[in-house]
Amino acid sequence: MLFVTGVLGGFGHAPFQWPIITVFALALGMFIVDAGQDHARFWRGWALGLGYFANVMAWIVEPFLVDIARHGWMAAPALFLMAGGLALFWGFAARISRNLWSLALGIALAEVARSFLFSGLPWGLVGYIWIEREAYQLARLFGPHGVTAITLLLAAALVGRSNAVRGVGLIVAVLAAILSPLSWTKTEHTGPVVRILSPNVLQQDKWHPDTREAMYQRHLELSQGPAVDLVVWPESALTQQLSASRADILTSAGDSPVLVGHQYSPDFREFFNAASVLDAQNENGDPIYLKSKLVPFGEYIPLTALARQFGFAALADVAGLGFSEGPGPSTLTIRGIGRLQVLICYEGIFPHFVGALKDRPRAMVLITNDGWFGTRGGPAQHLAQAQARAIEQGLPVIRSANRGISAMIDARGQITAQVPFDQMSSLDAVLPPAGSVTLYAKTGDILAITLILLAFGVFTLRKGRLFDGP
Repeated sequence: MLFVTGVLGGFGHAPFQWPIITVFALALGMFIVDAGQDHARFWRGWALGLGYFANVMAWIVEPFLVDIARHGWMAAPALFLMAGGLALFWGFAARISRNLWSLALGIALAEVARSFLFSGLPWGLVGYIWIEREAYQLARLFGPHGVTAITLLLAAALVGRSNAVRGVGLIVAVLAAILSPLSWTKTEHTGPVVRILSPNVLQQDKWHPDTREAMYQRHLELSQGPAVDLVVWPESALTQQLSASRADILTSAGDSPVLVGHQYSPDFREFFNAASVLDAQNENGDPIYLKSKLVPFGEYIPLTALARQFGFAALADVAGLGFSEGPGPSTLTIRGIGRLQVLICYEGIFPHFVGALKDRPRAMVLITNDGWFGTRGGPAQHLAQAQARAIEQGLPVIRSANRGISAMIDARGQITAQVPFDQMSSLDAVLPPAGSVTLYAKTGDILAITLILLAFGVFTLRKGRLFDGP
């Protein structure tokens, strides 16, 4: 029962985006967890989390099917281990909670913990169910963890003992589910024009000797067109030496600056997932950004030496050595635009990483190879999290995805233009203006985490008397 309830709880996320189902499912799930005997509380919380993460993380099987001969056998175990591992956080939350309200806040703290511990995985946070609704604009104040806590408290209210609280909770849940952001209009912006490439290259074609040159020529063709202020290629778009391709790339772009995703090695002993800005007017070399947040088991293997003894290799490990970590979040300056924070794929899911810059950029640019993310849930959820970063920081996002969904996102999280998944195209879009600095951009996660901890302590110590009614 709890597993099925958890599965239903995942339908609030993209591509379904039915947040009201998540709220009611979590309400029922928490009611069942709280109603049972204390000695089984951990396993009830774990079962609820297992169903939730099995739905939200279902796309995780698809990267293993790209090279099915080598990695296909790992697909089903990977989903179970991923969902079961993340569900442990919910199990511990259930175990330390003492009532319905502290359970809701405990799960909120569990979502915080999984965002930071063991390198962190804040994919599919509960609060993300509201990204397409006005409710997620609260993240401008409290960030994703604050919205997650509010969502879980709302679900708890639906099954609380007080009729008044249940009634208010129902009204708030329905309104939150039906109200789209009032700011989401077709507002015309003026500003720099960015050409966003969406080349739709299949993962197996990217590195294959028979197709690699054709894929490169596809990128060059998509770069052509009227003069723009910036051309953006996706993550790892270039599969050959950047120095050998630089002139061709700039020529194809009409000498517009080009941000190119590629692999970089300064000494052929370390390899980096990188992005460089090519500009014919730059006399001091091409500025480069080195990816810092690497995908475990995708770009590197934890405990690498031991793993290789058992024949494990990272899925994206072309050189056989795995990638090295870059120095951390930074910006690249684009002529005519200003400073852009560059995010490479996985980095865009970490709100605390995105907000770690001391100086505010003009915008964010997210390049990704979503060929690894499957064909439905993965790309849609990854796009939604790019919208979340825009809302939280009050900054527009330029998103170039290898197979889509490529998009321009404004500072309120609205998609102003996009190329759908599995479509080859380039998109010329105006870069929207930056919004005002948000409270979350100033304070980070500390405000939300502090409030959640304080509330958890209050509701635990009071043993659920608050808001419970007679």
